[in-house]
Amino acid sequence: MSQMTSQGALCHFVRVRADHCVRRPHNVTPIQAAGLCLAGLSAYKLLFEDAKVKAGQRIFINNGSGGVGSFAIQLAKASGCHVTATASSTTRDFVLRLGADEVVDYQTEPVAQFLVKNPPEILFDAIVDCHGLSPDLYNNCEHYLKPEGIFATVAPATPSLFATATAGAGLFGRALRPAWLGGVSRNLRLLNLENSKDDLRALGDFISSGKVTPAVDSVFKFDDIFLAYERLMSGRAQGKVVVVVDSDLYVEQKHGKPKPT
Repeated sequence: MSQMTSQGALCHFVRVRADHCVRRPHNVTPIQAAGLCLAGLSAYKLLFEDAKVKAGQRIFINNGSGGVGSFAIQLAKASGCHVTATASSTTRDFVLRLGADEVVDYQTEPVAQFLVKNPPEILFDAIVDCHGLSPDLYNNCEHYLKPEGIFATVAPATPSLFATATAGAGLFGRALRPAWLGGVSRNLRLLNLENSKDDLRALGDFISSGKVTPAVDSVFKFDDIFLAYERLMSGRAQGKVVVVVDSDLYVEQKHGKPKPT
């Protein structure tokens, strides 16, 4: 997952270490599998290693319609959790189909502001932020996250590495600062994504059992890479955006006949 090969993200052939590979679950297509590893493993680690979720807990997932969020909702539900997720009015039904019990519309009001004014009757056991764009959700979480709860987040989404590091330092500064100096007295965990064959196999077990299904928003031919990036950057994708190198596979998936491998 963290291999630095300098081979780029979109190419016909890549060199991958054997310990970064597991067998594709029998019930997913190559196209579904293409969008599985990075987002799926991120969601798995956020939930089970960082937030340490357990059956019966109440979990809040920010950006439920994105690649990581779509996996996080399904994994949390498959583990017996009650899930509240954020979505827009256009992605609300998609998030509910994934299994969310409740949905917060982030377009109506900023999420943190809404939760401060409308805290749940039972505070959340964990918050999984799959967006990472605004510190407000963490800075105000004492209003809606249990004192022993965990706030697990992806790296802050910023235009540059420096800005990401600065934003991350700001979050941890609030986490480590005493409350009387404006700190936040809730446990903060930042996703550190590293390859784990055991975790990939565990994720594959969830998928093989039918409890989790990779959500594919759209599929593009290799010649339409720029259109794929436009879709990705639009912020409206519901699940993963996949680019298909094999033109035959693209044609077959358009006709609903996945190519066997």
